[in-house]
Amino acid sequence: MKRVLAICAMSAFLLAACGDDESSGFTTRPDEDSSSSICEDCDGSSSSKAKSSSSKGDVKSGSSTKPCVVGEDENCFKDSRDGQTYRTVQIGTQIWMAENLNFKVGNSACYDDEKSNCTKYGRLYTWGAAIDSVGKYGENAKGCGNGEHCTPIPPVRGICPEGWHLPDTTEWRVLIDVAGGEDDAGKALKSKSGWKNDGNGTDEFGFSALPVGGRFGGSFDGDYFDEGLRADFWTSSYSYRVLGGAIDMGLMDNSDGVFMDVISSRVGSSDRGYSIRCLSDESTIPEPKSSSSESSSSSLMQEREPCDVETDENCIKDERDGHTYRTVKIGEQTWMAENLNYAYTGVPYKFEVLGKAYTSDSISWCYNDSAEYCARYGRFYTWSAVMDSAGTTKGCRGGYMATCSKKYPFRSVCPEGWHLPEKEEWGTLVASVGGEKIAGKKLKSTYGWENDGNGTDEFGFSAFPAGQRSVYGLFNFMGEKICFWSASDGGGSLDAYCLLLVSEGYADEANLTPGDKSIGRPVRCVKD
Repeated sequence: MKRVLAICAMSAFLLAACGDDESSGFTTRPDEDSSSSICEDCDGSSSSKAKSSSSKGDVKSGSSTKPCVVGEDENCFKDSRDGQTYRTVQIGTQIWMAENLNFKVGNSACYDDEKSNCTKYGRLYTWGAAIDSVGKYGENAKGCGNGEHCTPIPPVRGICPEGWHLPDTTEWRVLIDVAGGEDDAGKALKSKSGWKNDGNGTDEFGFSALPVGGRFGGSFDGDYFDEGLRADFWTSSYSYRVLGGAIDMGLMDNSDGVFMDVISSRVGSSDRGYSIRCLSDESTIPEPKSSSSESSSSSLMQEREPCDVETDENCIKDERDGHTYRTVKIGEQTWMAENLNYAYTGVPYKFEVLGKAYTSDSISWCYNDSAEYCARYGRFYTWSAVMDSAGTTKGCRGGYMATCSKKYPFRSVCPEGWHLPEKEEWGTLVASVGGEKIAGKKLKSTYGWENDGNGTDEFGFSAFPAGQRSVYGLFNFMGEKICFWSASDGGGSLDAYCLLLVSEGYADEANLTPGDKSIGRPVRCVKD
């Protein structure tokens, strides 16, 4: 799948949750004493440094910049906290603010410290401020920020008005899909004017994304950058990768697409200033799409019946829970032809990063937390669960942020007599079906893959695009991809290899690639 490359993230990372707004010199429209800072108990402060030297363009919104009036304008919302109004727009099943938030809190600023830019663009916020890390408006992200590992629980209101929330990456993806997909949505979401280098959009949905740029970190007192060139919007989602980081959704002047980026992977930079678009709590996420090419005759997993070990020689039974699995011999290997559905629960394990202790649960999940999906597509496991860090099968007490010594073959969470394939064993499978350039086509199921990405399934491996579970507990990419875990470490404590199949871009290929150990992925077992 094609990706639009984001501009390089800063070299340091710190989630700044709070600051002393009274000492920052920031301005807003209008002044609002009661919410001048959400961080009354914090001791952080910020001061204005040299402003960006980039020239300003004549930036205008795709719609009028005159405030809408509740009662007169149909799609108009009033924030009762400060009396400001915002235009709204329904796009698909979602209701979005059609303007950037301009609610004054600590660690927020007007571009170039100019009050008129708050009127034009709304304010720029650190991620800690955006998610309301001090918990003034909700508990779902309290304690995040300040470089802390955390798992915000959607929906996160953040500093959005009551009845609205800060969208997570799954909700942004819904918008992106409606707007044409990640390679084209930028054009449709950008405003019709204001973007430099012929980068204006069509604004066909009325989202009117303006190229406000952003602000560098430090103590949120750095230079402003890229007015006219980019727009970045905070999500409420957080990545555990390395030290983790907040995730933003961005648009660029030189691209019709969109990107999502982690800001960033080291201590010191997530106090960068970006915009906020709030999403109505009345918005919904559509059910996962099924492929139009799916047919009743191709029901290997969609409507499958469990195989019977008494009548089917290519069927095994997991004595731990009674589940049965079809099997298939490909070359000299015998594989499960279905994803593992063993409900591994494990135990919490502890690990340390830069002297700080953290706890993580080694568990497994069904897509959308629905048992129906487990029956069809198997379960998702973190690498810690895959490696059986709880030791229920004499597994390897490793997992995320740890390397692991093991003896081959490594059973892990597989049934007795079966094991988790090493990277080399996946390589043997790929070679047996024709090599990595065509293996994806031959291993994928004949239904369920979007964008005409269905396979031929000529060996009966039946790889269905079951998606994954993100590090922040959200399920996505069903219909688009699957990556099967291996027992092989990716060369460090953060990644392990998985076999990746996708619906577009490299749809015919099967690639072994390092993947984040904290993401939930499916498992295929191979016979000892």
